[in-house]
Amino acid sequence: MNVWGLKTWQKHFGSDARRGLRVRVQKGVDPNVRSACLEFAKWLRKEYVFPVRVPIYLHSVQFVKTSDGDTVDGYFFEPTNYAWEPYICVAAGRYESLVLTEGSYGAIACVLITIAHELTHYFQWINGVKLTEIGIERQAANYANSIVWEYLLWRYKELYTVGVWSILGCSDAPAVIEVLETDRFNRVLFKFNAYTPFYSDANGRWLNAFVICQKFDGERAYYYADACFVIITGEQEADESKISQLKKINDWNDPIDAAKLTGKRIVSYRRPKIFEHENDASFGKTLSPEELFAEYVEIGEYENVLSEKSDEDKYGRSLYYFRTFKRSAKGQDVIYVNAYVMIVDPDGSYERDTFLTKLDDAYAYNDQLAAFKALNHWDESMFEVQCPEEESAGE
Repeated sequence: MNVWGLKTWQKHFGSDARRGLRVRVQKGVDPNVRSACLEFAKWLRKEYVFPVRVPIYLHSVQFVKTSDGDTVDGYFFEPTNYAWEPYICVAAGRYESLVLTEGSYGAIACVLITIAHELTHYFQWINGVKLTEIGIERQAANYANSIVWEYLLWRYKELYTVGVWSILGCSDAPAVIEVLETDRFNRVLFKFNAYTPFYSDANGRWLNAFVICQKFDGERAYYYADACFVIITGEQEADESKISQLKKINDWNDPIDAAKLTGKRIVSYRRPKIFEHENDASFGKTLSPEELFAEYVEIGEYENVLSEKSDEDKYGRSLYYFRTFKRSAKGQDVIYVNAYVMIVDPDGSYERDTFLTKLDDAYAYNDQLAAFKALNHWDESMFEVQCPEEESAGE
């Protein structure tokens, strides 16, 4: 049951009911909060139907008071009669205090989550959802996080595109994105936290990385391939030297070098990667990538294999990523063993001596991957590879 998508409200409201979502901002609300909330509301109107008009009042106070006198982050006024219109009040003034603990990005996210929480109560009301008091709140909390997460992935879809295309093991992975900094040429440095089975840390299957997007337009996002990210693990989190080095190799605050750019069609979690060369059908004539891997790599006892198609070049070559793992004695923990990359031509053929390699480090592989791609003619014309230019005869 998707309470935001239910149509039960049609039993209670006719076509003459005023509809829509409105936002009213009180004087004194921080401009960043104001613009973020208005943009969030604009997206909500495109994605969801609001069959009964519901205004959201953003107040420049730390807390708002309910009719019972309780102080809360926000509340939904639920009419006892369907002939009356509801409304929502949100304490947007707590942004300043939240910045101290959550940062500006996290503080705005908290306000958006409050809005989504109260809007869930709105959808519960118009659809006559019957749950316990605890169930009502639990459902609102779950939907609030889910809706805001979905919105932020859409809001930063250009950055999400760079993350999932450039980092191995992140194909179509859900992610949390936090913008950290921009330079004078509008590059964006952002934190990319993706939930993927190819990685694991103390918090579960989360990959944490810092990434730089060079630029984007309406259709594509651009980055320096194999140089645009650094994966962070554990104690490295606060290692500023890694971020400084990342900026340096991405020409931070210097003009963008067009020769280094790789551009990919913008995707989002709702619209996964679009491979422009659908060449997997050719493997019906030969071995599939997984079969090729099994033929060339000896898998240890009790080991399993994860695989994904991670990337493709402009001529249709495919890059595949493999990670071998086994489970702990109790079967609860994943123990990663090795990581491999494979490049296969569009027709399923491959360079027998170079098409597969084991990564020395599953977290710091940028240089090794770049060298591996060059060895397998990544982004080189198939004609040029098959018919190399003849050397000029010497005298």
